[in-house]
Amino acid sequence: MELRVTPMVPREQCNLMSRVFFHEFGFSCSDDNNVLPEDNCLDMVCRRRKGSPLLVCALYILTGQRIGLELEPIVLPSSFMVGCFYGASPFYVDPRQGGRLRESTDLEQCLRAEAICPEFADLAPVPVRDVLRLCCVQLVPRLEAQQQFRLARHFADCIREFDTSYERARNPERNN
Repeated sequence: MELRVTPMVPREQCNLMSRVFFHEFGFSCSDDNNVLPEDNCLDMVCRRRKGSPLLVCALYILTGQRIGLELEPIVLPSSFMVGCFYGASPFYVDPRQGGRLRESTDLEQCLRAEAICPEFADLAPVPVRDVLRLCCVQLVPRLEAQQQFRLARHFADCIREFDTSYERARNPERNN
């Protein structure tokens, strides 16, 4: 008897990966009301298995890349998600709900509940540069609240560098 293995489609891969990542390894998102600076530091999130939704999504995306799955960061007004754009209809991985897969219609309803009229761009991937910049933006006030001013200035400088390098790349004729 010959055993034939059918390759998993991306949706099945994400379901399996979510079970392992969120349930077996125990990764989770921090409570929005009590986010600590270490929730935005990759090494601490890996050790604690708990962090900001942004970094939990980043780790999920990196894990997916290791198994050959192309996933994308999605930045919603009040959350971060992972998007998978294979096949006819995209789906999203919700890190706040243990990796539950959600459809675009789900997310559109969530946006409407927040009084946001959803547009195509709201559910589209964002560049890594924007994700890294956003991570720094989240860190600055949290570090200032803990009176870690030198470190807060460092991340504020990173934000300025992201903005400056973006402008240089966008308008190369101005740099000559």
